Amino acid sequence: MKKQSLMLMEQSRKSSEREKAALQQAQDAITEKDAAVAEAAAATSRENFMLELLTDASLDMADSTLAGIPVVALHHISPPSTFNVLLGSSWFD
Repeated sequence: MKKQSLMLMEQSRKSSEREKAALQQAQDAITEKDAAVAEAAAATSRENFMLELLTDASLDMADSTLAGIPVVALHHISPPSTFNVLLGSSWFD
Protein backbone atom coordinates (compact mmCIF):
# COMPACT_ATOMS: atom_id res chain seq x y z
CA MET A 1 0.00 0.00 0.00
CA LYS A 2 2.84 2.39 0.87
CA LYS A 3 4.50 1.69 -2.48
CA GLN A 4 1.22 2.46 -4.25
CA SER A 5 0.93 5.77 -2.37
CA LEU A 6 4.48 6.70 -3.34
CA MET A 7 3.73 5.91 -6.99
CA LEU A 8 0.58 8.06 -6.88
CA MET A 9 2.50 10.92 -5.28
CA GLU A 10 5.22 10.63 -7.94
CA GLN A 11 2.61 10.65 -10.71
CA SER A 12 0.97 13.67 -9.12
CA ARG A 13 4.32 15.48 -8.90
CA LYS A 14 5.12 14.75 -12.55
CA SER A 15 1.65 15.88 -13.58
CA SER A 16 2.11 19.08 -11.61
CA GLU A 17 5.47 19.70 -13.28
CA ARG A 18 3.91 19.19 -16.72
CA GLU A 19 1.12 21.63 -15.87
CA LYS A 20 3.68 24.15 -14.62
CA ALA A 21 5.67 23.79 -17.85
CA ALA A 22 2.50 24.17 -19.94
CA LEU A 23 1.54 27.28 -17.99
CA GLN A 24 4.99 28.78 -18.59
CA GLN A 25 4.71 28.02 -22.32
CA ALA A 26 1.29 29.69 -22.43
CA GLN A 27 2.63 32.76 -20.63
CA ASP A 28 5.59 32.92 -23.04
CA ALA A 29 3.21 32.66 -26.00
CA ILE A 30 1.10 35.51 -24.62
CA THR A 31 4.21 37.64 -24.15
CA GLU A 32 5.29 36.94 -27.75
CA LYS A 33 1.78 37.71 -29.03
CA ASP A 34 1.71 41.01 -27.14
CA ALA A 35 5.10 41.94 -28.60
CA ALA A 36 3.87 41.07 -32.11
CA VAL A 37 0.71 43.14 -31.62
CA ALA A 38 2.78 46.11 -30.42
CA GLU A 39 5.12 45.75 -33.39
CA ALA A 40 2.19 45.58 -35.82
CA ALA A 41 0.63 48.67 -34.24
CA ALA A 42 3.90 50.57 -34.60
CA ALA A 43 4.24 49.46 -38.23
CA THR A 44 0.66 50.54 -38.94
CA SER A 45 1.35 53.91 -37.37
CA ARG A 46 4.49 54.36 -39.50
CA GLU A 47 2.59 53.30 -42.62
CA ASN A 48 -0.24 55.76 -41.93
CA PHE A 49 2.29 58.54 -41.35
CA MET A 50 4.00 57.75 -44.67
CA LEU A 51 0.63 57.72 -46.46
CA GLU A 52 -0.14 61.14 -45.00
CA LEU A 53 3.24 62.45 -46.17
CA LEU A 54 2.71 61.03 -49.66
CA THR A 55 -0.80 62.47 -49.82
CA ASP A 56 0.42 65.88 -48.70
CA ALA A 57 3.27 65.76 -51.21
CA SER A 58 0.89 64.75 -54.00
CA LEU A 59 -1.49 67.57 -53.13
CA ASP A 60 1.40 70.04 -53.01
CA MET A 61 2.60 68.85 -56.42
CA ALA A 62 -0.91 69.07 -57.85
CA ASP A 63 -1.32 72.58 -56.47
CA SER A 64 1.99 73.71 -57.94
CA THR A 65 1.17 72.11 -61.30
CA LEU A 66 -2.30 73.62 -61.46
CA ALA A 67 -1.01 77.00 -60.31
CA GLY A 68 0.58 77.53 -63.73
CA ILE A 69 -2.62 76.73 -65.67
CA PRO A 70 -5.11 79.56 -66.21
CA VAL A 71 -8.50 78.93 -64.60
CA VAL A 72 -10.19 79.16 -68.01
CA ALA A 73 -8.13 76.19 -69.25
CA LEU A 74 -8.94 74.03 -66.23
CA HIS A 75 -12.47 73.27 -67.38
CA HIS A 76 -11.01 71.53 -70.46
CA ILE A 77 -9.19 69.01 -68.26
CA SER A 78 -11.58 66.23 -67.42
CA PRO A 79 -10.99 62.84 -65.89
CA PRO A 80 -10.78 59.94 -68.31
CA SER A 81 -13.95 58.12 -69.17
CA THR A 82 -14.37 54.53 -68.08
CA PHE A 83 -13.99 53.48 -71.70
CA ASN A 84 -10.62 55.24 -72.04
CA VAL A 85 -9.41 53.76 -68.77
CA LEU A 86 -10.31 50.26 -69.94
CA LEU A 87 -8.44 50.83 -73.19
CA GLY A 88 -5.41 52.15 -71.34
CA SER A 89 -5.65 55.61 -72.88
CA SER A 90 -4.27 58.50 -70.92
CA TRP A 91 -5.98 61.84 -70.38
CA PHE A 92 -3.84 63.60 -72.92
CA ASP A 93 -3.80 61.11 -75.83
